[in-house]
Amino acid sequence: SRITIEVDRNVSRHIEDELIATDWDLLILHYLGLDHVGHTSGRASPLMSSKLLEMDKVIEKLYTTLSMNPVSTDRRTLLMVVSDHGMNDGGNHGGSSFEETDSLALFIPVDATLNVDATATTLYSAFQVDIVPTLALLLGVPIPRNNIGVLLPQLLYLFTDEQKLRALELNSWQLLRLLQARLPNSKCIISTCNKEMHDGNLETETGSEQNDVKLCYLFQRAVFLHDSWRQQDNSTGRYQSNYVGDPKIPMEAYMEFLSNASELLARGNTEKPFHLLAIGGFLMLVSFLLLLAISFEVCKALHEIPVCLA
Repeated sequence: SRITIEVDRNVSRHIEDELIATDWDLLILHYLGLDHVGHTSGRASPLMSSKLLEMDKVIEKLYTTLSMNPVSTDRRTLLMVVSDHGMNDGGNHGGSSFEETDSLALFIPVDATLNVDATATTLYSAFQVDIVPTLALLLGVPIPRNNIGVLLPQLLYLFTDEQKLRALELNSWQLLRLLQARLPNSKCIISTCNKEMHDGNLETETGSEQNDVKLCYLFQRAVFLHDSWRQQDNSTGRYQSNYVGDPKIPMEAYMEFLSNASELLARGNTEKPFHLLAIGGFLMLVSFLLLLAISFEVCKALHEIPVCLA
């Protein structure tokens, strides 16, 4: 049909011209045919196989062309293949089943000189909210203000050690600001946001069961380890006594803070006070009963019909 064939062809026929052009930084190719095949005939559609093969050829062409003719010699190119949703056997989506929520995000660095970690080619599961900060940091743009996601650590091999730690630092500060908005009365988070680090008190706060104090400790610990990693004297090539030589140590500290902070923020978005929900439901029920009573009294006063439906 026109939607499954012509629309995708109209996208593909512009690929060659766009790839050799130098007037773009971000190129988005939106293919609709595969989605339409799924909606009309489901995943078992006879058109599904040929459509998937067509998409494979498009991806191969993109990668081959970009590898042989890089858009810019001073910048790396990242090829991303993403889908917005899955589908059930009938080709529908919108529910909460695994088949409907399972989607793909494939990151392919187009750089033959890049030392790619072999483990990065393994399939990983991730939350959709984690895609946003990952894309933002890979593309060098700010993380959206209210996003609670965590940079996907599997993609950190694309960065140098300094860039890895800087990306984790930016992600951590962004979640810390959200924690400050979520917990406005937390003196610990307020002082941390104001960069009032209390390195001497870190160990005494470790055992606290308060979420805000624990998160403050984890954040300050990550920043402290990050700072100590940077304590090399460039003039002498020597390190100070508190130097942390392995960059993985502050990286793991940042990831520990990020995972805990993201989990707390996610719980706040999904866990609602039960008593408030119960009160709201009760008020709705009372309002409905009052409406019925008023409608009955009005009908009774008018004597127009023996039975009146509100």
